Amino acid sequence: MSTITIDTNIYKDAEIYARHHNVSVKDLVEKYFKSLISARKNVTETSTDVDMNRYKISPRIKALETNFLCPSDITDDYKAELKEQRNSKYL
Repeated sequence: MSTITIDTNIYKDAEIYARHHNVSVKDLVEKYFKSLISARKNVTETSTDVDMNRYKISPRIKALETNFLCPSDITDDYKAELKEQRNSKYL
């Protein structure tokens, strides 16, 4: 068992809340920590933002999501592609 030190006013408010809901402050704190831990687990299990940055999505797969079929000769370097288009247009 561990001891946590918190502000006295916060503890008094928690004590009033716990008494109002017929639970102990210990149970209140434990339930709160459990909810934080389970919420964090759910976020890390369902979050793919970090993983999505690691993987390249092919244009054909992206077309399934956006309903736009990318040309087969498209390059991954859009800046080079734009530069090439501008050069061919203005030269």
